[in-house]
Amino acid sequence: MGIEINFDSRTSAQRVQEVLCARYGIDPALLYVGDLGEYSGPRLIAYVTPAPEGERYFACVLEGGPEFDEAIGGLTELQLATLLCKELDTRALIDDGGGAATSWILVTADGWHGRVIVDDDRLDDEFVILEALQPVPSAPEIPVVEPPDWQKGWYKDGKIPTSGFDPDDWRKPSEAAG
Repeated sequence: MGIEINFDSRTSAQRVQEVLCARYGIDPALLYVGDLGEYSGPRLIAYVTPAPEGERYFACVLEGGPEFDEAIGGLTELQLATLLCKELDTRALIDDGGGAATSWILVTADGWHGRVIVDDDRLDDEFVILEALQPVPSAPEIPVVEPPDWQKGWYKDGKIPTSGFDPDDWRKPSEAAG
C-alpha cells in the first residue's frame, strides 16, 4: 500500500517520529527524520521530511512502505493521519484517491476530515488550500464551494469520499474507551 501524509509545516518532524515509535514500538533507526538524500543507514520502513525553513503550508511529510503499514497494524492513511493530527495538535493533507490532482482530504487537529481543493498553479511547490467542498468546523475561514456534478468521474470506483469524524471502532479497545 504505502502511506504519505503531508502535515502542516509547523509540525515537528521529530515529534512525528517520537509518537510513531512510542505508539507502535518502531525502532527509531528504521524511521528516519531528515532529507532522504543525506541518509546512508540501514533500510528504512518510513521517513519524515521536515518542512523547509519558512515554508508556510503542508511540507512536513511522512512516507512509509509495506513494512511501515505492517508496523502500524494496517491502519489506513486516513486513520493514521487522524490519530497523529489529534495527538500532535496539527492538521494534514492526504490524497483523496481521485483523479483530480487538486482534490485532497484535510484532516484537522480535532479528528475531522473532508475534501479541499488546493491551488493548481502552486501544486508543484506547495499545497495551498483554496476552498473546501463542505464546511470545515475548525476552520470556518476556508471558503466553501459546491462540489461539481461530474466529480464522481474523479474516483475509479465512483464513490466520493465522505467527510466528518471517523468512528472509534478501528482503534485499539483501550484507546476507544479513553
